[in-house]
Amino acid sequence: MTQSYGDTTIETSLTGAGISPGKVRSKDIGELIAATEEIISTYVHDKHSEIRTNDIIVGLKNVKGDGYILEYEPSLPEITVPAFEAVSHCIETRKLEILPSKTVESIAKIRQLSKKGGFNTEFYAVNGSRKYLTSINQTLEIPASITMQGETTLYGEIIRVGGSEPKVAIKMMSGKILYCDAKKAIVRQAGQRLYEIVGIRGNAEWRMNDMEIQSFQIIEFTDYQDSPITETFNHLKQSISDAFSHIDDPVSYFAESQNGD
Repeated sequence: MTQSYGDTTIETSLTGAGISPGKVRSKDIGELIAATEEIISTYVHDKHSEIRTNDIIVGLKNVKGDGYILEYEPSLPEITVPAFEAVSHCIETRKLEILPSKTVESIAKIRQLSKKGGFNTEFYAVNGSRKYLTSINQTLEIPASITMQGETTLYGEIIRVGGSEPKVAIKMMSGKILYCDAKKAIVRQAGQRLYEIVGIRGNAEWRMNDMEIQSFQIIEFTDYQDSPITETFNHLKQSISDAFSHIDDPVSYFAESQNGD
């Protein structure tokens, strides 16, 4: 007999030492609600390309347990509830690598919120009985194989140009050397600016577990601007949409990432 999901709702429940009155910011709750909807909408769109992410609404139905149990009533429940269960299964079995990258980005947002607030975010499906699905907290590891792409601008010193394949080696402000792909015309421009500090605008691929750049394709050079990290980070957030919208303090966030948290 085929299961009906018409009366099924879903829940996120916040538990742990960080949960007590006045300890969780309203903004964080709002971001959690948005990320929960994005987990479902991006997964559904990946499996049903005719359904746009904006067509999926995971509406907040009820708030229980002193505000820390959030109940949602999703649209298209025959599709969205199984999607929520499928994503939860991948989280529970630590198989995030088979999920769409946009879905993993939203899972990473919830992981960051859980870490920041010191709580666990538990997923449930409710239809008569309440069925536990999985939990997200700071111990959830994002596989190194999962990446994300976007356009951004980096700054560094051109220290090497050329090779059998056109490459431009940039010494970043951190001291790390990044080998960038570029068209021959860009490589020739780089040769004329050897040992200069420049801005490079291009398409980057980041490893999601630690935000390490895996590849960079140069589009153009820009003039170097000595901007504070917060200003540069705000530009990065705009460049790659909502992927970093949950991060308030970029200095602390990337320091924690480098420490493996």
